Amino acid sequence: MAFTGLATAACVDSPDDVFEREALPVLQSRCASSTCHGVDEGAPWPTVEGLFFRLDGDGAIADVAAAREVARARIVTVEPAGLSTLVRIPMPRWADGGPHVGGALFSGPEDPMAIALTRWVDSEVDGSGGEDLELSEREQLFAGTVLPVLANRCGFAGCHGPTEVAFTAFRGRPDRETGLFAPQDVRAAYRTARKHLDLWGADPLSSRLLRKPLGPLAGGLVHRGGDGTFFSDAPLDRPTDSDEFQAMVTWARAERDALGVVDGQVPSALLFVRGPVAARAPYRIEAGPTGSDLYLAAYPPVPGNEENLTAALHPEGPAEVRDPAISHDGTRVVFAMRRGAERLFALWEIDLGTRESRRVSPETDPGSFVQPNWAADGRVVAAWDGHGEVKADGEGVPTEIVAIDRDQSLERLTWTPTPEMSPAMLAAGKTRGELIFGTRRRGEAGDEGVLFRFPLCHDSRFHGEPEYHVQFGASTAPIALLVARDLPDGRQVLIGLDNTDVADDRGRLGVLDRSLGPVVPEDAVDEVSMGGYRPAVTWLDTNARWRDPAVLPDGRVLAVADDPETPGEDALYLVTLAGGVGGASLDSAELLLAAPGETIRSPAPVFVRPPEDDGHEEVTDPTFDRGYLVLRDVAVLEVLYGRVGPRGVRTLLEEIRGVRLLAWEGPPAADFGFYDDGGTTVGLTDRPPARVLAEHTLPADRSAWLEVPARTPILLQWLDDRGMVVGNQLDRWYFAEGAESVPGGTNTDTYAHNCTGCHGSMSGRPEDAFGLEPDAISAASVTMATYRDRDRRLPLPPSTMPMVGAVVDYRGSIAPVFEATCASSACHGGDDPAAALPLDGRTGAGRFSAAYEQLMTRFIDRDGLRARRSTLVERLVGAELEADAPVLGTCPPGGADDSLVRAVAQWIESGAFYDADARETP
Repeated sequence: MAFTGLATAACVDSPDDVFEREALPVLQSRCASSTCHGVDEGAPWPTVEGLFFRLDGDGAIADVAAAREVARARIVTVEPAGLSTLVRIPMPRWADGGPHVGGALFSGPEDPMAIALTRWVDSEVDGSGGEDLELSEREQLFAGTVLPVLANRCGFAGCHGPTEVAFTAFRGRPDRETGLFAPQDVRAAYRTARKHLDLWGADPLSSRLLRKPLGPLAGGLVHRGGDGTFFSDAPLDRPTDSDEFQAMVTWARAERDALGVVDGQVPSALLFVRGPVAARAPYRIEAGPTGSDLYLAAYPPVPGNEENLTAALHPEGPAEVRDPAISHDGTRVVFAMRRGAERLFALWEIDLGTRESRRVSPETDPGSFVQPNWAADGRVVAAWDGHGEVKADGEGVPTEIVAIDRDQSLERLTWTPTPEMSPAMLAAGKTRGELIFGTRRRGEAGDEGVLFRFPLCHDSRFHGEPEYHVQFGASTAPIALLVARDLPDGRQVLIGLDNTDVADDRGRLGVLDRSLGPVVPEDAVDEVSMGGYRPAVTWLDTNARWRDPAVLPDGRVLAVADDPETPGEDALYLVTLAGGVGGASLDSAELLLAAPGETIRSPAPVFVRPPEDDGHEEVTDPTFDRGYLVLRDVAVLEVLYGRVGPRGVRTLLEEIRGVRLLAWEGPPAADFGFYDDGGTTVGLTDRPPARVLAEHTLPADRSAWLEVPARTPILLQWLDDRGMVVGNQLDRWYFAEGAESVPGGTNTDTYAHNCTGCHGSMSGRPEDAFGLEPDAISAASVTMATYRDRDRRLPLPPSTMPMVGAVVDYRGSIAPVFEATCASSACHGGDDPAAALPLDGRTGAGRFSAAYEQLMTRFIDRDGLRARRSTLVERLVGAELEADAPVLGTCPPGGADDSLVRAVAQWIESGAFYDADARETP
């Protein structure tokens, strides 16, 4: 018997044996081509991560043990073998395969080679696969009760399927026999779905994940999937009485319990500022009247029963106090204060339990700090103007967003020449854990007030768009979005200014549901180029002037508006929202608190809430001096710059041949003046100087991978074959943190599938929205700029841009050429210069040379700063471009050489300055 037992044991194959017999032939015949996953003998090993096998001289897999290890990294052993990516990805689409560059390698799950591969996977020891994960208790609850609901109700193409990046995509499809999901798909879907829970408010049923599928007819949110509930098994009068819906509620409660979130929570107190009636500039920091203080009251407030918290901080006289914000644990308040004798605002903190105070902002900083808020990592974020540089769009210093530690150390978070204001954390939805703020920029149709966002960690593993990314606002112009505060269901309550030029931060009160996409003007709804369009923004009240919204745990909103008894004096209101098929509406606005003769501002309800993010380490490097711009087809960016909303036909601009990078190196605002003639210290345009960092020729797919100086604002300009700006431009300043890769644009294949759900089809026809899923190459950002021959195994290095830009101004770059070649007495010199245009060095009637002043007045597109729209350039090239006046000959005869034309184009399009280094003298 002993002998028989030994013989039986010897016949049991080891996983090595099974791999060599079952899996190796499949990998050899289906995967190991040297153009796919095989690496020829002697060839360099790919520098990108992937499934690769070393081949011998005969093209066979050379190292069986190594092949098994690399294959085992892509299998799951604790669930059905068919859930392994090694098995699933090569399947046809109908069997949930792909995306795969090589297409479907198996005819389906019954393919003999697929069966052979699964036999090997089944032979491996449980838990030894690279895709085996130990799921937490809450992940297991999600996998067993919630993910099946999402997969069955929501996970379809065109909706929330695994590859539908236009909306929230729930990764993973279940095994067809067992209904189980791969562990890594469970974790990915869990992280995605958890973002859509209400993890801070009073009721788990406020969760976006629950309110969206209910639909507006059943008391939920507007959903492009339809107005009715997805849970049709529930009674009409009890839409939440569905087993599947209640399973989702149970999981939501478990997640809230793990964070200590209390159902039914109400504020324990209320903080607010009371002081003189005054306007407040929306896009800069200005001192206002003193006489304000921070008060603590019960909630709801009882007039006359409040405590002044800040009087002791300015015993020498009145102060200006503004912008209180409550810490996550509800024990501390941070606020901005400027004592009467002080020019700058500083940040202060008061402990609500002990009343002890401390200064938060550095004492030696040269700037003001306002609008503080608490970031998810425990730091205080605020708007700050201490860098001192002039704005790109007007007088003064543009505020930037900074973060401040407990030790008063400061980290600058934004690096643009445009103002960033009113920072806050997003707590629910696709953008959970990201910092949101308002900014102002120039667009093709005028100035825009736009919301931007980014996560503090910049980590794409946890945040879909980890860079400085637009949230909303380009399609609402001229209405300028300034303030956004998160509701428990992932929408935001907004303050929208009438335009970016208003002198006060009061505006209309609205609600944004960003997932509905850019808005279309009411008179152009018939031109919508996508299905299921619903406006993402609804304005609740356009008559009263609102500001300072603060959201309560139950979803109601505290906000400040005109006191109806004394217009101009702000009073505090409790706003209740209603819903419906048409979106959010104003149910009621109850007056809570007024102060006759004064104004109430900045309500801050006191309650406990968990951090809005889960504590990820920052992946950028603040000490590294380089970052990266990764651009796909910039022609898609160009067409969206012209019209972001989903309407009309979009035509890609084939004339784009290159991109110019302008680097912002703004002079100190104290040394820079703006004049009544529309000019500045440096010239006769209203813009401070930018420098030409580089001009980069694009490959055929109009992509670029550029290494750029970190923490430097960069403006992209699309160029034609003459080096002149062409197409739609946008005052969108990109910047990269150290070692950060900032993406931009997309290609036409991915646009058709990933972008049309918000921006509409290229053809303008709704039926063309939601194109076919792009192939694996297109979906993976494999461009001609990033990979040689678009081969993912042959990555290219980035194109290195200079660290410092070049000045191209009239005095130093253009005037010497014109004076040497054009200023003879027979042409543009002497007493009677041709076309009354002297191009010599004579002094002008104003602040600059006569040549510069005449060119700017008569021959340059002074408003748009486009070379193609400038008469001077048409004369230099001897061709009609885009200037209004007809071409009257060529000058010089035969046309200027290409280098001069490009220099003139750079001069005009970088700002048309006279002397970029000029400064005001005391």
